[in-house]
Amino acid sequence: NIAVLNITNPSNVTLASTIRAPGFGGRPAVRPIDNDLVVPVAPSESGPPKLLIINQSSENIVHEIQLPGSTAFPQDVAVSPSGRFAYVSLFDFSGGTGGVWVVNLKTRTTVTVINTGDPLVHGIGMTPDGEFVFATNFASGSNSVSVIDTDTNTIVATIPTGPQPNEVAVTLD
Repeated sequence: NIAVLNITNPSNVTLASTIRAPGFGGRPAVRPIDNDLVVPVAPSESGPPKLLIINQSSENIVHEIQLPGSTAFPQDVAVSPSGRFAYVSLFDFSGGTGGVWVVNLKTRTTVTVINTGDPLVHGIGMTPDGEFVFATNFASGSNSVSVIDTDTNTIVATIPTGPQPNEVAVTLD
């Protein structure tokens, strides 16, 4: 479930409502062109990962996009500044390939799944201009961040990190 908070000032935060999202939800993002929520979810039983598009005003799921043939848990999502594309990290602890799932939010279709070489892609972040996506390779031995060029959806660099990188934060500059 997703908690909707009412924030009148930093010391006055209340729960406005709860949006029911079926399955196990990952970290949501806001789509900048319409303020819809983009929520990665894994089914509670079995089945493919999904990306839910939730209208914040009505609090209804307006679209559900599936990635057939994958057993991964969609962990995190970054949405391009135009709101057209979502990049979803796939954490596949069941022996699959994991990677980064690229979704065209306008057509609600899969563009590609980028294999980072690590089945346990955890965190994801995007530069403010939308030019690059950074995906953490969490598995022991990987210890790196893959840099993805969003024009070509290819990995252009792999940056070594410490053990099990978890999240990505990108500064505005």
